Amino acid sequence: MPRATPYLLGLTVVIVATVAGVAYWSFHKTALTYDDCMLEHLKGEKSPLQLQLIAQSCRERYPVRFDLNLIAKQAGTKTWVEVQGGSEYQALSDADKLAVKKQYWSQILEPWIREDFRTEEERKFLSSR
Repeated sequence: MPRATPYLLGLTVVIVATVAGVAYWSFHKTALTYDDCMLEHLKGEKSPLQLQLIAQSCRERYPVRFDLNLIAKQAGTKTWVEVQGGSEYQALSDADKLAVKKQYWSQILEPWIREDFRTEEERKFLSSR
């Protein structure tokens, strides 16, 4: 019966460890972003309810944040805080302030927000102080 050499034993250990590592990684890989999460869970056919639940779960686990101040600066305009602090804005009625806020959303912010997040972000923006 041939004797196992230290080289063969070492090679066997490396092969087994590699196979075990690949198997572990393939079963335990996790998404790093919202988009990764969606792609990972959208394999195969899904019902509309399943799609909604997947999107909700991915949003909760991997929230997407939009820096509205940065968006305003990239758009070359004042931030909302700067608009609110202006004397012209302060002189408006509450109804006119809401109209200005809606206009700011639709003209400045909305074009920069991903379409699949617009409704949620608009709601948050309009309900903020």
